[in-house]
Amino acid sequence: MRDIVVKIGGADVSLRGTFGAAEDVMRHIGDPIALIKENHLASAIPAYQPKLSLTVANIPVVLWIGAKAAGDKRSLDDWKAVVFDAGYIECMEPAMAYILHITTSQSQREPSASEAPATGE
Repeated sequence: MRDIVVKIGGADVSLRGTFGAAEDVMRHIGDPIALIKENHLASAIPAYQPKLSLTVANIPVVLWIGAKAAGDKRSLDDWKAVVFDAGYIECMEPAMAYILHITTSQSQREPSASEAPATGE
């Protein structure tokens, strides 16, 4: 299990990456790897129309899945309100960061402060 902390509406929120969470993203939205691929293609080719992308409907779902995996007890409806209040555009980055988190191996990521090895004397 790996956690990331994102900021949503000024609050720190823990999102946990697990295989089950990745499966939940796939069930509710689509393959997270395809979402990353489509996002990269849309960024590289201006005329490209992605087949899968983050939307008003699925941003709260992505964040709810990650937060729920980290132990958050709020419902999906609660998360819809959180995202609406924080703003969909503001929440796109944390949602995509979570998708990257669950699709990238830990060895390919830079360790966060909490994951970095302790340096002692």
